[in-house]
Amino acid sequence: GSVQDVVNGVVESAEAMLEEDLASNRQLGQYGCQALLDAVGKPSLRVLTHCNTGSLATAGYGTALGV
Repeated sequence: GSVQDVVNGVVESAEAMLEEDLASNRQLGQYGCQALLDAVGKPSLRVLTHCNTGSLATAGYGTALGV
């Protein structure tokens, strides 16, 4: 293949990884949210996170942000 084919393949792979990471992070946030709600036995609560909350640690969403 050409150089452009390689570039296109790399970009396509990176975009797929981004979508997968975002979906995984959102799902982890949902699991974490439900685990916290179950642990405290309340329908809602406030949580202060200190790390791994966004694009610095992940591809834009973060695993704690969803909680």
